[in-house]
Amino acid sequence: MASDGWSPPQRVRLTIPARPEFLRIARLAAVDMGERVGMSLDELDDVRIAVDELAHVLLASVISGDPIIELVFTIREGELRVEGRREGTPASRPLETTQLAGAIVRAASDEHSLGADEHGARFLMSKRARSAV
Repeated sequence: MASDGWSPPQRVRLTIPARPEFLRIARLAAVDMGERVGMSLDELDDVRIAVDELAHVLLASVISGDPIIELVFTIREGELRVEGRREGTPASRPLETTQLAGAIVRAASDEHSLGADEHGARFLMSKRARSAV
């Protein structure tokens, strides 16, 4: 069978407790998935930092309960997309980023968003491997 050059996206779903000591797992997964896209060391560092900053924003909005953070890493055609989500509780704080965190995420990702609704908080970030451009 001939290949048409298209390959389906590869996805990894990671669920961790919404506690700071588990963010290392998220950072390691982000770097591993970035390596699979062919990112340089600088790009891998960008991904690690962006995922860490965005996940910290999700953590900072937790007041009580035992929420979880779900991360979905998707790689396709030289790009890594990371979707993060934390289930909401009525007592959750609004999402806030510091000026520094916002600047870091803008510099470290090609695209990003952060938001909340009645279901909880979420973020999306993507980074394209420059070698794939």
